[in-house]
Amino acid sequence: FRVSFLPSEQRQVRRDGIHLFDLRYWSDALAGYVGRRDGKVVVRYDPRDLSAVWVELDGGRCVEARYRNLEIPPVSLWEYREAMQKARAMGKVGTNELVLAELIRQQRQIEGESRALTKAERRSRERNSSMKGLAADDRVSEGLRPVDTGDTSRPMFKVERW
Repeated sequence: FRVSFLPSEQRQVRRDGIHLFDLRYWSDALAGYVGRRDGKVVVRYDPRDLSAVWVELDGGRCVEARYRNLEIPPVSLWEYREAMQKARAMGKVGTNELVLAELIRQQRQIEGESRALTKAERRSRERNSSMKGLAADDRVSEGLRPVDTGDTSRPMFKVERW
């Protein structure tokens, strides 16, 4: 049901699979559709995870096709486009899937390291601020005051009896 709402593209089933965003996808269920001249199939994809696409075959049946090269990590469309821009900036035109996978791994490693550094920095700041707060509280503290335990036979406030 949710597949119906995903974005789609028209693609032809080739011998080496379906090409979408310079990535190749394959499923054994597509073997009978290779090289058909009668047209293209509708390929639906989830922009949050390009590791799998759904191919609409005859009769409205959907088949899931995965990356043909399983070394590529699951990647979002945004990450994929960023990696392609980086590859073009490095002068790698017509990048293959392995170069793309390596660029994505490098980017995720950089993100992980910066996240760890950020977390350590945040904890350090929290520790320092809490220590400063404790020192300030000690100076301002008045100590404990004694509790008045005077005459308890009389009520302290005017009480209305029912």
